[in-house]
Amino acid sequence: LIARDGPIFRFAPAPRLAVALAVGSVLWMLPGRVGEVAGVGGLAVVVAAAAVDLVRLPPRRFLTVTRAVPGTTGIGDRVTGEYAVVSVWPRALVVTLYDRFPPLVAGGVGEAAVVLGREGTASVPFDATGMVRGRAALGDVGVRARTTAGLMSGRYLVPMTDEMRVTPSVAGVRRLRLLAM
Repeated sequence: LIARDGPIFRFAPAPRLAVALAVGSVLWMLPGRVGEVAGVGGLAVVVAAAAVDLVRLPPRRFLTVTRAVPGTTGIGDRVTGEYAVVSVWPRALVVTLYDRFPPLVAGGVGEAAVVLGREGTASVPFDATGMVRGRAALGDVGVRARTTAGLMSGRYLVPMTDEMRVTPSVAGVRRLRLLAM
């Protein structure tokens, strides 16, 4: 769920938490009182691990995402852009970027994960191709950050103000001109 100013629920369980709960649920099948004690103990361990993982997630201000892409491209021309992800959080993180470009431009990363070390930096290259003539904002970027334990994840929406103008392709005009000769 994404509201206009960011996710409604900032934290979300990760699939690894479901696996931990499924593995812990086997303890409930032990016979008699032993199963009850082991099941409650296993559940308590998983809940405590999830709480610790939640506390180890960075606040939004510790992650910076920027996008560099040319402001103009031709119809059918491919340009290369790059996301720069910077973390000043003192723990290793796995950061997943999500973008969806407008119909005017095809490309972007769609979904790309990078591993950042302590206070790490990563770059994620992408291609963009002009599809239709016009100008449009490229849109915001969704970010999902999780620790290396991966039980919980934090979701953030990074507002971006860049836009791209798509014009008739100069390469296409040259090709048609050569055909006319």
